[in-house]
Amino acid sequence: MGYAQAANGVIDGFLREPNNNFTVVDITVGGTQVNGINTAGDLVGQFFDGISANERGFLKVGSVVTAFDLEPGAKAYSKYTAAYGVNATGQVTGLFYDQDVAGSPGSKAHGFLRDATGVFTTLDVPGALYTFAFGINGNGEIVGAYLDGVATHGFVRDVTGAYITVDVPGSLRTEVHGIADDGRIVGFYDDVNNVIHGFVGTPVLIIAQQMKQLIAPLKLPAGLATSLDAKLEQAAEALTEEGAPNVRSACGRLRAFLNEVHAQTGKKLSDAQMTALITAGDSIRATIGCL
Repeated sequence: MGYAQAANGVIDGFLREPNNNFTVVDITVGGTQVNGINTAGDLVGQFFDGISANERGFLKVGSVVTAFDLEPGAKAYSKYTAAYGVNATGQVTGLFYDQDVAGSPGSKAHGFLRDATGVFTTLDVPGALYTFAFGINGNGEIVGAYLDGVATHGFVRDVTGAYITVDVPGSLRTEVHGIADDGRIVGFYDDVNNVIHGFVGTPVLIIAQQMKQLIAPLKLPAGLATSLDAKLEQAAEALTEEGAPNVRSACGRLRAFLNEVHAQTGKKLSDAQMTALITAGDSIRATIGCL
């Protein structure tokens, strides 16, 4: 599936069948983009509505098309809504702008999750200026990208609603566009020479990114924060070693991390901080298979 520009300049969506036949997908004559498909063949995308002059999102199930452009949580309609991902349960992800069209003065992009009943949830990565939701898997995990005023970062939103930043090491920009049910992610990044590369990330990459983000929110004393962060950084580096993850080394660094957390509890760590760090550390060790 995808979209292409016809000779007359109009953008048409298309679906490529298993027998290599192509089916044109046109919601209106104004132009249609097909951005996503699920295992059942349901399509999502966007189309230009010549009546309202809005770019609207759509979900196509069989021959039934449902269009949507309601700005979640607001009384007005967004003039730009695009759907990018759909899973087998009918959950749809995408983005919308809260004023007029993309890039207009004052406009801000937000991600959205539309459930199977048509209820919307706005998705904003904390601290982000713009949030784009591009994909969703069967577990309800969502991926995308956000801009924080400095750079563009990828993200994974887990089923609890927590956001994990994904930055390919050494990249100037990272975007995540798809996630499989087993947690593998795909996307692209710009290197320091502004060359674009695709990437496939394993769940281990997500865990490594998650470890790097454990310490800062707790606002620990500088010396302790630096020490704990260094151990997590070393564990993350072990998991992302070129060739294959060094799980044994990562487990050792995580054990050292947990030992320091226990030693500082009641001194530089409160019971609540200790519980948060121990729970996170134990969960990561279990996930990567530490003994």
